[in-house]
Amino acid sequence: MIVDLRDNSGGFLDQALILSNLFLPKDSLIVYIEGRHRKREDFKADGRGPLQSVGLSLLIDENTASSSEIFAGAMQDNHRAIIVGRRSYGKGLVQEPLHFSDGSGMRITVARFHTPSGRCIQKPYTEDYNYEVLKRYNEGEMVVADSMKIEKGGIIPDVFVPIDTTRAGSFYLACNKKATTMRFASAYFDSHKEELSNIGNFDALTRYLDQAELESKFLEFAKRKDGISPSSKEWAIDRKYIMTQLRALVGRYSKLGDNAYYHLVLEIDDCFNAALGSL
Repeated sequence: MIVDLRDNSGGFLDQALILSNLFLPKDSLIVYIEGRHRKREDFKADGRGPLQSVGLSLLIDENTASSSEIFAGAMQDNHRAIIVGRRSYGKGLVQEPLHFSDGSGMRITVARFHTPSGRCIQKPYTEDYNYEVLKRYNEGEMVVADSMKIEKGGIIPDVFVPIDTTRAGSFYLACNKKATTMRFASAYFDSHKEELSNIGNFDALTRYLDQAELESKFLEFAKRKDGISPSSKEWAIDRKYIMTQLRALVGRYSKLGDNAYYHLVLEIDDCFNAALGSL
């Protein structure tokens, strides 16, 4: 099983506990909270989870935060899952509301979340706290595994997968800004409803997409509708990602629906394929 926590900003603690309980044996420590003036409190698995023997890999990145990090840390420290991707955000504070008589209020940090092995999830508060993720990128942490800083909080992956810095070419960005790929897929469906609605398996879908001349039709659409046309160099950079996205969006209109979309998109997902290889 692969659980994708990338870009998952988290939620309530109880959801992380419920999810962890699915995979951990009885009395396994999931997380503990502790503060300068707050006694340590442990949260343990109840042992009733039905997925305790299922192979597991988790995908994380720099936007994985809060309860998602609690779950990832619990799985990693209990040797229950392989963590794949890049160091997570580092958000692990316990806060309580303080209300005032005028109706206003504030939230006070009273403790921090720690993984079972004792690692503090919260990243340090520094002058550049709000720009810390950008700083990681500028310092090379997202492209070189040796640049990761364990003392900076967050969950460190077992298998590092660098960010793809070649993905966002100028034509790709222009298409995203104008939603060109989405609009093309919708227009394509409008004129090919009958063929797409009769496709019910992946082999048939692949054959159809290979013969559909999507590339030439899309480039003509982008130029005619949005006035954008890539140079040969730009297309060489962006072609793989744009064409994968196009095939997935068009495939979604077949009987296979979202299954087709994710099946096609994940073919070039480096994190997913690394996780697949780890199981």
